[in-house]
Amino acid sequence: MEKLLKEYYKIFPNANFFPEWFDIPRQEKIEILKEAIRDKKDITQTKLYEKYEERVEIDTE
Repeated sequence: MEKLLKEYYKIFPNANFFPEWFDIPRQEKIEILKEAIRDKKDITQTKLYEKYEERVEIDTE
């Protein structure tokens, strides 16, 4: 995991992790980081991120 984080920070030196990151199971964090590194995209653009993304609903009434 530490190696993946270092690699991620090489690609995105100013990266910030969303608050829910610390509640995600370790194996899923690894999958998110692997996808982000492989595709050179921010963790918020990974498939698993959607599972943890905060849902905000706006009441339009």
